[in-house]
Amino acid sequence: MSTAPLDIREIVPGVIALETLFWGKKLNLYLFTGDGSLLCDAGAAGMPTEFILPNLGRIKPPVQLRYLLNAHSHIDHFGGNAEFRRRFPELVILAHAKEMELIADHEKQYRIIYDRWTALFQFDEKFHKECIELSGDNVGPDMGLQGDEIVDLGGRAVRVINLPGHSFGDIGVYDAADKVLFSGEALLGEGARNDAGEIVAPPYYENAQDCYTTIQTVQNLDIRYLCTSHFGVLEGEAIQTHLNECLDFFNRYEQDVLAVVKAAGKKGVSAEEAARQYAEKYSPFEFRLETMQLVSTHLDYLEEKGFVRRQQGRFVIADDGPALRRKDMGKT
Repeated sequence: MSTAPLDIREIVPGVIALETLFWGKKLNLYLFTGDGSLLCDAGAAGMPTEFILPNLGRIKPPVQLRYLLNAHSHIDHFGGNAEFRRRFPELVILAHAKEMELIADHEKQYRIIYDRWTALFQFDEKFHKECIELSGDNVGPDMGLQGDEIVDLGGRAVRVINLPGHSFGDIGVYDAADKVLFSGEALLGEGARNDAGEIVAPPYYENAQDCYTTIQTVQNLDIRYLCTSHFGVLEGEAIQTHLNECLDFFNRYEQDVLAVVKAAGKKGVSAEEAARQYAEKYSPFEFRLETMQLVSTHLDYLEEKGFVRRQQGRFVIADDGPALRRKDMGKT
């Protein structure tokens, strides 16, 4: 497992960042404390025992962990569930209702995320085994959320916020009193970064419209500290800069995918062909899973908006569709 030891940082009194690395990317977990505590995300299997739990033991007064929130159904957010449950038997694990089944059934989670692309990317049994091991034992959430729930920690109350896009049931936590938002992976900017600040993976989201709506949701919140999974803690002007980066990436991606469809002319282009052409012409990364996913969801989005249409399984420009201008991007 590619991880690094934890660093602990207090953001405001009672809100603590736990900073490490996973698979070469920054990974940040967050603890909200009152009389009891809520931990945002569990890390991957092995991380709680090796790093997280020992470091929680350094915090004074001692952490009384009541809740563990899985932001969504990806390994680095739920893989440590079983270790936390063993340490805190009364712990209540929370996730969005849409994510519960995949968090509880790791083989199904792997199939949903990876098997649909196996023919293109040849994920082998070694990779499959590693993913399942990092998912830990099958310990799923105890409670499925819908969003807008208030979690009372005693002396601190936080609200669950729907932030879909990266996954269909992505959620965050908002502390209105201290103006702190845990956004998880909902806002990925230009892509995930390593400890040196270099982009090491492009963004990934399941639904383009949801992604855009989430950016708007966060823009409308009063935030002093934006707590992200892979960019650390942003504050002040850095928050708006990051949101602008998210919007710029989204709009540019839309323009570039549309350009690929236009270039194909009347013969059209399949989703795979479009993704390969996008990777060749516009992306700093070679053709990979994230590229395939993003091009596919943007093609669906463009079709919903009437800019492209399907013709025998291929995408072509919709002759009777609206003219696409940059200011139209992201609008329903």
